[in-house]
Amino acid sequence: MTNITKTVDTLGAVNEEIKALEAVARKLKAELFAQGVGQYAGNMYVADVQHFDSEVIKPDLVREYVAPEVLKLVTATQHTNRVIVKSLENTI
Repeated sequence: MTNITKTVDTLGAVNEEIKALEAVARKLKAELFAQGVGQYAGNMYVADVQHFDSEVIKPDLVREYVAPEVLKLVTATQHTNRVIVKSLENTI
């Protein structure tokens, strides 16, 4: 196994662990949300359950109602690097 092969496999395994942990976290958060807004203490941590509204801009409506030349003026390009790792078991 080459170094890059080991790197890819390690990253894939770590991503799988993260996915499993995120599923556990979602379940635990759902239990806390079910308790309602408030502060809940454990033996080592405290959790603040909050509810708030936030406003978002709807991109589809902006594109529909704003002139194309204005969109060009207010649009910035972000350069993004990404690594996508997929299990060979699911792709074969």
